[in-house]
Amino acid sequence: MNNRKIKRLLSSILSILFVLVITNLAVTAEEEEAETEATAPYFYDALTDDEKAGFDTLKKAISETADIATLSVKLSKESAERVIALAQYYDPEIFHLNTVKAINEGERTLFHITYRMDADQLAAAWEKINTKTDEILSVVDAKESTYSKMKAIHDEIVSGCRYSDSHGERLSMYGALISGRANSFGYAKAFTFIAKKAGIESFVNIAYKDGKTYARSSVYYSERWYNIDCSKNDGLSRYKEHENYAYFLVPDSYFTGCTPYSTYFTSPLCTDGTRYFYRSAKLEAKDNPEARQIITDLMISASKQKMNTIYFSFADDASLDYFLRSAATTAYVTNTLNLAKSKLDHEIITDFADVSVNKTTRVVTMVFFYTDSTLSDYYTTTDAFSKEHLSFFNSYGLK
Repeated sequence: MNNRKIKRLLSSILSILFVLVITNLAVTAEEEEAETEATAPYFYDALTDDEKAGFDTLKKAISETADIATLSVKLSKESAERVIALAQYYDPEIFHLNTVKAINEGERTLFHITYRMDADQLAAAWEKINTKTDEILSVVDAKESTYSKMKAIHDEIVSGCRYSDSHGERLSMYGALISGRANSFGYAKAFTFIAKKAGIESFVNIAYKDGKTYARSSVYYSERWYNIDCSKNDGLSRYKEHENYAYFLVPDSYFTGCTPYSTYFTSPLCTDGTRYFYRSAKLEAKDNPEARQIITDLMISASKQKMNTIYFSFADDASLDYFLRSAATTAYVTNTLNLAKSKLDHEIITDFADVSVNKTTRVVTMVFFYTDSTLSDYYTTTDAFSKEHLSFFNSYGLK
């Protein structure tokens, strides 16, 4: 083969390699772009182009624990505040941030940043979060429907966390997923983070209530927006068995007294109540006879595992009020418990039950008691009980 042919062959090979490199680079760029879009907070698209550049610059610096992020564009005061708000309050992935301050220098904007974790601590935190996320997603991915996936995420977060307004990581998904202590912000950020990993559109929905900020998750499901509030479904329950779905796929009307937190971002309205958990699960009673049947069925199911706490709801305020008037009488409670007693796997006390209600959601919590048990089987603490209450329980062998 002469030199000219060799050169032509090499040129052809190099051309093919060049095309392959360009193609691979293009795919990588698309993958990186897709990953950026997938991890960007919901309200990112509400930003202007300059604000998006500011957010991207700020988030990159935060991920690297840099002290200063420099944007080669001068942002207005309002634009800088929008960028900072999105990073500080709405992005679950930014959990190690302490403060951000924007300062304009000439035609550029500098973000001065302080942190609650250094680079090594952040890397260790992400390793724990990624491990926990994989554990939860292994459960979630086994579910077939989007509904069951959302419920699985909710259950995993609620079962692994307790509500706290004092824990140092209470505002972050790290608190909910790793420390096991969080307030509404930590719960909402954890749910939103995992939901997005599972391919479910979700965002952190922040509001004011009684002069305080509070957060929940909103999800896009079946072409509509709904609210899921893991913190309210967990909250400060005194019950040992706590599996409440009062705020699962509910409309905005369930959050009375709430006003929008920020004028910078407008949350989509959640108006549909047809996907409400207790309605979907056929655990919503229209009257007392239906409630009694639901109670009996739930008690039979719970008794098979010697569980003691059941939840159901009422379709409207009138039916709930009538139930509460009935439940206040010993006869109704006794009759209901006796109806279920013969069908249960374990002996129960039929003289009383612990009944409480959330009037906003019309969800009833009912605890029934087994004869061979102690109060610690039912309550996380008995500190709130009076001596008279404890004496009453003791008279039935519950100590």
